[in-house]
Amino acid sequence: MADETDELEDSMRKIAIVAGLLALLATGCLSIACGGESGKLPATFSSPSATADRFKLQFVKNTEYAFRMAYPSGWLHSTWQREAGSKSVTSLQFMLSYADPKGAQVGGSYVDAEQVAVHRLSRAVSPGEVSQETATDIIHRVMLQDLPGLSVRSAPLKVDVHGDAGWHVEYAYRIGDTTIWAQSILVLKGKYAYWATGQASSYNMRTQYATLATALAYFRVD
Repeated sequence: MADETDELEDSMRKIAIVAGLLALLATGCLSIACGGESGKLPATFSSPSATADRFKLQFVKNTEYAFRMAYPSGWLHSTWQREAGSKSVTSLQFMLSYADPKGAQVGGSYVDAEQVAVHRLSRAVSPGEVSQETATDIIHRVMLQDLPGLSVRSAPLKVDVHGDAGWHVEYAYRIGDTTIWAQSILVLKGKYAYWATGQASSYNMRTQYATLATALAYFRVD
């Protein structure tokens, strides 16, 4: 037990630069695109990409948190915003989600979906100062820690996210009898950590995978 405690404390020290994330409650992955406000859509931006046209992607730019994402045309839109003055200890500030209205549902929540979750950091960072070890700790000990039946399919891989350092990971988890396959990208930049996810139920992953992977490739932090 003492060895396990020492290892945990050592890991906590290693990710001290993003200590604000350690107070995180839920990332929202389990209820993706099932709550929040669904009023006026955010401003869109255009892309001339033939690939985007092939998958009938739409594009959205969030100016408050400075990110862009793509989503399939016709998917439902949902947002969640932390209330001003909230005393909650969670670092989660904002979520923007899109879900396939024809896709699978589990417990009333859509699971064939995309989402960008934005978390506030304890201080501003640049993508270049975050090591592979730190990013891996954040992904495993914060972003994925509450997912039931988690099975990580690949170690976090450092990738270029339109000029910024990011980390890509593929994994699966279960809600009841449903297995959900997902891939996410973590980017830490400025005062925020961005967790972009594309996921689908095991029933639909074969048909959704290419669309989700292509849409996720358009995610970027401005």
